Amino acid sequence: MESFTESLNRLKEVHENEVRGLQNKLVELDSERCRDAQRVEELCAKNHQLREQQKALKENVRVLENRLRAGLCDRCMVTQELARKKQQEFENSLLQSLQHVFILTNELNRLQGENKALKEEVKRLQGPRLKPQCREGASDPPSPLLLPSPGARKAVKEKTLGGHEEAQDDHPEKSTGYRTSPVAKISPSTNLPETRAPDMSPQRISNQLHGTIAVVRPGSQACSTDQGS
Repeated sequence: MESFTESLNRLKEVHENEVRGLQNKLVELDSERCRDAQRVEELCAKNHQLREQQKALKENVRVLENRLRAGLCDRCMVTQELARKKQQEFENSLLQSLQHVFILTNELNRLQGENKALKEEVKRLQGPRLKPQCREGASDPPSPLLLPSPGARKAVKEKTLGGHEEAQDDHPEKSTGYRTSPVAKISPSTNLPETRAPDMSPQRISNQLHGTIAVVRPGSQACSTDQGS
C-alpha cells in the first residue's frame, strides 16, 4: 500500500513535470508564433510599401515617357511651323518682287512710248522751222562791212544779246545741232531798235547804216510770217 502511494506520488510528480515542460514549450511556441506573426506583418507592410513604391515608379516612368514623346512632338511642330512661316515669307517676297518688276516694266514701256512720241513731236516741230531758216539764210545777201558810229554799235550789241537769249530758250533747235542764220536767231516778237546816226556823223555813214537796217528788217518779218503759219 505504501509502495503504491509512493508510486502514485512519483507518477503525479512526473506528470506535473511533464505538464510544466509542455506548458513551457507551449508558451515558447506561442511567443514564437507571435514573433512570426509580427514578422509576417512587418514583411507584409514592407511588401505593400514596396508595391506602392513600384507603382509610383511606374507612374513616374510613364509620365516621363509621355513628356519625352510630347517634347519631341512639340519640337517637330515648332520646326514645321517655322518652316511654314519661312516658306510663306519667301512666297510673299517673291510675289512682291514680281509685282514690282511688272510695275517697273510697264513704267519703262510707258516712258519709252512717251520718249518716242516726244521725239516725233520734236522732229515734227523742227521740220517747218529748218526750211524757212535755211531759205532765209540763203536769200539774205551779206551786208558790207561798215564803220558804225557809237549809236550803231550799241544797237548791234542789243541785237546780238537778244539773239543769244532766243537761242538759249529754243531747246529743240539747240539739241539737233543745226546752225541757224543770224536772221533766224532774232525773235519775231523782238522790236528792233531804230539806230540813227548822230548829227555829227557824215552823211555817207548815215545812209549806209539806214541801208543795213532796211536789209535786216525784211528778213525778220519773213521769219515771223513763216513761224506764224
